[in-house]
Amino acid sequence: MRKLGKYICTAALLLASVCAHARSMTSARRDFIKGPMTVKILRIIDGDTVVVRAHVWIGENMDTSVRFSGMDAPEMHAHCYKERVAARAAKAAVAKLLKDNKMVISNIRLEKYAGRVLAHVETTDGLDIGRYMIKKGLARPYYGGHRKPWCTPSGDYRP
Repeated sequence: MRKLGKYICTAALLLASVCAHARSMTSARRDFIKGPMTVKILRIIDGDTVVVRAHVWIGENMDTSVRFSGMDAPEMHAHCYKERVAARAAKAAVAKLLKDNKMVISNIRLEKYAGRVLAHVETTDGLDIGRYMIKKGLARPYYGGHRKPWCTPSGDYRP
């Protein structure tokens, strides 16, 4: 009986710790940094996500993935061939826009996936990348929630 009480106590402490961590992450996701902040592009993942290096303090840099807010681009590893083709075109367009390997981010907040932030993104010349990609038909507006598929079940692409 004593052993059971010890296990229950340990489980309760573990549960309290997990709940406290979840509350702190939820609170952190509501926080945001207004910016703007100029960051260095390390790698382009796809048409709406890049890996950057941000100078966060004197002598301190941080590498993180940035998801572009307000847009959704086709996925590079989609099941639909036409979506993969569109994804390569979107990635190439982002690479061309960010040819100086820098971009400006603002309204930065934690994204729902750990280790990634969501931010408004512009080129160093002030071009809104999300608006540009949507206007060119390389992405579509997206503000959270369930994403619409890019292809029909029969494999037809629908931008």
